[in-house]
Amino acid sequence: MQNKTYTDLLALVQALIGAGSLTTEEQTNILHLVNRRAHQAYQESQSWPRYLVAGEPRTVEPGQIIPYSEDSFYVFGAGSGEADGLYTLSADDFNSHVVYEKADGELLYFIRRETHGAHNTWHIVQADSATQSTANKYLYSDGQNGSAPDEAGWSVDDDGLSPAPRLSDLSPIGEFIRIHKTKPFLNNSSAEVNFYVDLNGANVMNANGLSSSHAYVTYKKQFLTFTISSQDIPEEWFHFMAHGVYADFLRVQDKQQEAMAEEQVALTYLTSELEKIDNRSNNNNIINRFSTYVNRQSR
Repeated sequence: MQNKTYTDLLALVQALIGAGSLTTEEQTNILHLVNRRAHQAYQESQSWPRYLVAGEPRTVEPGQIIPYSEDSFYVFGAGSGEADGLYTLSADDFNSHVVYEKADGELLYFIRRETHGAHNTWHIVQADSATQSTANKYLYSDGQNGSAPDEAGWSVDDDGLSPAPRLSDLSPIGEFIRIHKTKPFLNNSSAEVNFYVDLNGANVMNANGLSSSHAYVTYKKQFLTFTISSQDIPEEWFHFMAHGVYADFLRVQDKQQEAMAEEQVALTYLTSELEKIDNRSNNNNIINRFSTYVNRQSR
């Protein structure tokens, strides 16, 4: 997925308007209109690839609630497969840094920052506790000594197997789409659970067969507004946003006919991008829930 900068977007809007320069007030208004158009595009589909997350493990809290956000990491793709899984924030720390723990298997695994092999970096280790001074196994390291583990750049340590994993810092959930009991969208089918959403998150209704600690959630990431310094304007929305803002600008000037024509140009760009999503079958394979004997019986 490609990104554009807000500077690029503003330059195109300015060119469409035909203005040599914009006042500070006009630039402020354009930013508001940009975010209005971005949110419009965001709302058009659950399947935008940059916002769609499929089958990610999430903590099930007491009361069978999956919250909108949590301080956790999802580790996946490790050659040492036992290291894969959901790492939640531990009540303990290690060397004055936070620790993340995976406690749903026979052995305990942790992400913690420590000195090993003459470097003080974040590691994925197997240990008997979060505070065990020397881990039983040192599987992977990110080579960084920041305040939190990196999502990429991990390498194999003394006891790990290739390939090194990737980490995903769990994003806030904007919209719950589907919840499965086991990892979905692989070779085997996975039973879904019914749920309803309230202020606290997704409330799981049929928890039989669900792990006591986590479920697999397909969701749409939260929409975040853009600023004048944004470097992540979605390329797939770029022309829709520019022409949409120009249409809004024309309406402000009471040029209704020109605004209607420009609105159609903007919608043509948006429709084209939505058709690409359909062609990739995200709407059929990820978003839609097909009625089967298994998921009917699990209700």
